[in-house]
Amino acid sequence: MADFIAMDYEKIMEMSQKCKETAQLLVETMREINQIADQLDGGVLVGRAGQALSNGLRGRLNPSINRLQDKFNEIAQDLIGAMSDMRSSDSKAGGLFK
Repeated sequence: MADFIAMDYEKIMEMSQKCKETAQLLVETMREINQIADQLDGGVLVGRAGQALSNGLRGRLNPSINRLQDKFNEIAQDLIGAMSDMRSSDSKAGGLFK
């Protein structure tokens, strides 16, 4: 176990915010993918190729992006939780030296 543990709270907040922003960008990406799939279904690419591409976008790509978005949100929450735990430990440990 480490003798010294330090955390830059500001950097942790920035990292958490970046994770949230990335998750939001992934939501927008899924929305755009659905629009492309709608265009394919509307006849932009007719036949089996269009249907296969549309199905691939909706059935494989979007679920994968959704899982990635969930992970970024989870990481953002975990970072905030770790920061909260560290602050709590800092304040408890600081009280021992008064």
